[in-house]
This record gives sequence, structure tokens and C-alpha cells, in this order.
Amino acid sequence: MAGTDEEAVAAADDALYVLTAVLLTPAKFPSVLGDDYPEACAALGLPPVADGYGLVLGQDGEGARWTVVVDDVSLVAVAIASWDCGMEHDLSPDERTVVTALPGWPLAVAVAAPNVPAPHDPSLEIAGRPPLTASRRENRAGLAFVTPTFLVVLVVVLIPILWTVLLAFQNAGLVDIQGMGILGNWTLDNFRHVLGSAGFWSSLLTTLIYTVGATAGSVVLGLMAALALRRPFRGRGLLRGSMLLPYVAPVVAVAFVWEVALSPQYGIVNEWGKTVLGWDDPIAFLSTREYEVSLLGLHVDIPLALLTVIAFEIWRYFPFAFLFLLARLQAVPDGLEEAAMVDGATISQRFRHILLPQLMPVIALLCVLRFIMTFNKFDDVYLLTGGGSGTDVAAVRVYDFLTSRYDVGAAAAQALVLAVILMALLGIYFTFFARKVQEES
Repeated sequence: MAGTDEEAVAAADDALYVLTAVLLTPAKFPSVLGDDYPEACAALGLPPVADGYGLVLGQDGEGARWTVVVDDVSLVAVAIASWDCGMEHDLSPDERTVVTALPGWPLAVAVAAPNVPAPHDPSLEIAGRPPLTASRRENRAGLAFVTPTFLVVLVVVLIPILWTVLLAFQNAGLVDIQGMGILGNWTLDNFRHVLGSAGFWSSLLTTLIYTVGATAGSVVLGLMAALALRRPFRGRGLLRGSMLLPYVAPVVAVAFVWEVALSPQYGIVNEWGKTVLGWDDPIAFLSTREYEVSLLGLHVDIPLALLTVIAFEIWRYFPFAFLFLLARLQAVPDGLEEAAMVDGATISQRFRHILLPQLMPVIALLCVLRFIMTFNKFDDVYLLTGGGSGTDVAAVRVYDFLTSRYDVGAAAAQALVLAVILMALLGIYFTFFARKVQEES
């Protein structure tokens, strides 16, 4: 007997306890099945393939006889050779190699699995249910572990997405949503209304400027902080911990602090501007759409409120990039920079030719993650400006459609349009730039 022990008997009732195995090949096959290989295959209802089969004979937890047919002939041959030499060998065919499972044994077997009922043919009710091999048991266990996570994702992510798609194609008001069914009055009016509404395209441009500026700024500032704090010095741990404060602090609290600090009436920034920089009048950073700046004799209007919101986004999320980049910098071997210093490389050369190639995969990942997060950002902008003064990003417009106009269908349609635009932008990145970044790294 091979492949059975006391622990195996404690498994599930539909597990297969392997007793022995035989080969069914053109060169070797059980003579009780026929005079030649095709006849032996026909006796089991199998097509006579050139490579042949391996027949694994065993019992399930109820003692029923089963013959598992596999196409991995070498696996079965190794097991038979090991048993003939008196060595233990665990014959567990992979589920992908199983051709079929036949009830009963095609030849007499004088042994039986311990601690299970006596060998017998399976009943008609379970004859069509094959026993589980070791790999199939592992797959079933893996499915059991994955199922709770899948259910959470289904309820929290997939169902809301599908519900949003359905609402985008229906005339749905906030007061009508409770009585709506899945099969409502389908229409494209929501998309026409969204794409043709005043301010949609300017809002999309504002969103792109806000997203690109905040993403680039947070990654660059995080890189600078990581480079500055990579070497040991007194108080480095405390300074590293303080770097995380903007990221871990509640957004409501930090947004309120920025509103107070930038207030034109009592803000500390305007107070310093008057006393240190000589400002004549206070500046309303969060409520000024355009502010005229004189630079080298030229008068330029800058979107002050939008730049302020971008600065807030950079300050709040640069610790996210700082953590990623610092972890990668700590993994760079010191010998690389030491060898470059011996060769006379400058600081900029060491950064360009040694550190930057090591950091490029992490920087690319950060840019993608921050772009997705910032493109969908709502709370930061809404808490600081409410979407006014030129900061009407797309996420705020979706909120306005829902709460000000009570138009659930239009809000869902705009959210769907933004998702398509975001996927298109990411598709362009992965198509044209991702491979280049990987090659450079």
C-alpha cells in the first residue's frame, strides 16, 4: 500500500487515499483490460493517446473505490518505481493533470485504507462526483480563504460601481431613488446634460492642473525629504516621525489650521507678510480667483486659490512619497556610492547615475497612485474653498449635482465620465511611458 497514513484518514470524506497506481501506456498496460493498448483504453472509455495515462487507485473517506486517470505519466511512473524500491512517495496528482475519475477499480487490489469502511463501489448518487486529490483540496481551501475577501469587495466595491452605472443611464432624482428598479427608463440624457453643461470642460482642465501639480509636487518634496534624512544624525528619528504629521493628522483639523493661518483678517501668514515682506494689503489666499503678480516688469495673473489648494495637497501628501522613497534608499548598497566617490563622481552625478535609476520604479508607482488619488480628491478642496474661486474640480461638481440639484442620474453620469477619462489617461501612461521607465531603471 502507498500514500496512506493515520493523518490522511482524518481528512475530509471526499479525499482520495491512494493505495497503488498502474501505467496505461502503449508499452505497458494491465493485461486484464485487453490484449493491446487501444483495447485497454476502450475498456475504460478513454481515447488511446500516444503518451498514455497513469491510473491512481484509491478510496474516499467512505471507503468507495475510485480510479483517477491522469495524463502525467512520468509522475505515476516515479511513484511506482519508488514503491518498488521500498521508499515512501506521496502521489498527489495536480488537478490540471486529472483527465477523469472513474468509479471502481479496473483490477483487483489486495489492500485497503485503514480506519475507513471496507472497499466498495460508490453508490449511484455519488458515482458522478469524483474524489478530491491533494491539489484539489488545496484549491478548495484557497477558495475558502479568498471567499470572505471577495464578498467584502463585492459588497463595498463592485455592487456600488454597478449601481452607479445603472443610475447614470436613468432619470433619477434624489426623491425617486427609493422607488426605482434595476430596469428603469434608460436614457442618455444624463451624459448630454453633463457634457454640455457650463463649466464641465473648464472643471476638467482645473482637475488635471490640480492633479498634475499636486502629484509632481508631493513626489518631488518627498524625494527631497528622503534624501535629506537618509544619513544618520542626532535627532533623525524624531524628525522622521514629525514628517508624517501632515499625512496622519485628520484632514478636517489640518484644513482648519490652514484656513486660520491664511485668513486675511487674522491669519499669521498675512501678518508675517506685512511685517517681513512689506505687503500693503492682506491677501485672501483661499477666495481670490486670480492675483496679479509683477515679475521682471511683467504683470501676470496667477490662479491664487488653485495654487494654494495645490500647495496644501503637496504638503499633506508628501509624507506618503517620503515613506516609499526612504525605504528604497535604505536598500541601496553603500558600496555603489562609495565606489563612485572613489572615482571622483560629484553629488549630482551620484544621484543621476546611481540613486535615480534605483528609485525610478518607486517614483513611477508613486506617480500613478498619487494621480489616481488626487484626481478623485474631494474633501481637501471642499473643506478649503468649497469648490469656489477657480477650484471647482470634477469631484466637487459631482457633489454639487447630487446635493444642490438633487440629480442622482447626472451625478452618476459625471462620475462615470471621470472614471473613463482616468482610465484613458492611465492607459496612455502604461502604453507609452511605463515600459520606458522600466527600461531606464
